[in-house]
Amino acid sequence: MKSLHPSPHCLRMHFYIFLFLNLASAAIPVPRNHNAQAISTLYEFPKGAWVENIAVRSNGQLLITRTDVPELYLIDPLHPSPSLVHQFTSATGLLGIAEVAHDIFAVIAGKIDLATASAVPGSFVIWKVDMRSAKAAVSKIAEIPEALFLNGMTLFNAKTSTVLIADSKKGVIWRLDVQTGAYSIALADTTMKPAANSPIQIGINGIKFRGGFVYYTSSTKNLFCRVAVDAALIAVGPFETIASGFFGDDFVLRQSDGMAYIESNIENTIIQVTPAGMASVVAGNLNSSLVAGPTAALLGRTKLDCNILYITTCGAQAAPVNGTYTEGGKIIALDLNKLDT
Repeated sequence: MKSLHPSPHCLRMHFYIFLFLNLASAAIPVPRNHNAQAISTLYEFPKGAWVENIAVRSNGQLLITRTDVPELYLIDPLHPSPSLVHQFTSATGLLGIAEVAHDIFAVIAGKIDLATASAVPGSFVIWKVDMRSAKAAVSKIAEIPEALFLNGMTLFNAKTSTVLIADSKKGVIWRLDVQTGAYSIALADTTMKPAANSPIQIGINGIKFRGGFVYYTSSTKNLFCRVAVDAALIAVGPFETIASGFFGDDFVLRQSDGMAYIESNIENTIIQVTPAGMASVVAGNLNSSLVAGPTAALLGRTKLDCNILYITTCGAQAAPVNGTYTEGGKIIALDLNKLDT
């Protein structure tokens, strides 16, 4: 993926992705000016870098995972020059990250093939990264050899040390006790499975727990869903589709109003979904490099940046803008107060 010219695998994947785009992007209204005035770039990695996921520390600093290399970075939005926190062994890339206790994070590592949007089954390990000291302490939580493609991750219950992990290819949600390493399949539904006719086997992708509901995107089925669960992680309601019509990657839920901001990687857009399920593009455009391949986002945690959406991107490597343009993965700041929707 670091070559200027895409490999045959990449070209084949891009062709199929553009077929999806013809169906997915037409249903969502796009802002006339793409809200360029609300976006600024904090940092751009070299061409070929795929920035995958993000966690925000209580002090405002950002932890960034990369999938093209197994590296975790720290970046301060006020002084945006990244520093390497840790390089993981026996993996080719990192995926989801979630804070499980104050300044302690769980990180997914595995062997990923970006050219084919696939992973080596049985290669996934979840690590603990303790940031409470000047030097991060890294230790293994668990291996999940039955997993096919671990992706997004969210904290479910801090008291029971439980996180939820999306398995994009298997189409299930795993539960993991980050203290004991015990794991099992918690939830499964047809909405989580990859689309049957899709050459890209990515179903459930981003995942969040909020207010008794597990929210998730299902990428190739173009769905944003939720299900009510009890304390034992048993579904106590239907698997609901909140919105559809876009290829959702990761997302964030805003605490104040329940608004979701979903990163549509291959459509180069940020999609806002209201609690009632109304979806609209608030930044970017299919043929724009303004938000080239967004992969994840979180809101700032300080008074200065609580309305800033920090977005990671893959530089449109999954689906080049206009079929040709890619760039280095970025960390972007989107000021929600400046949106002109």
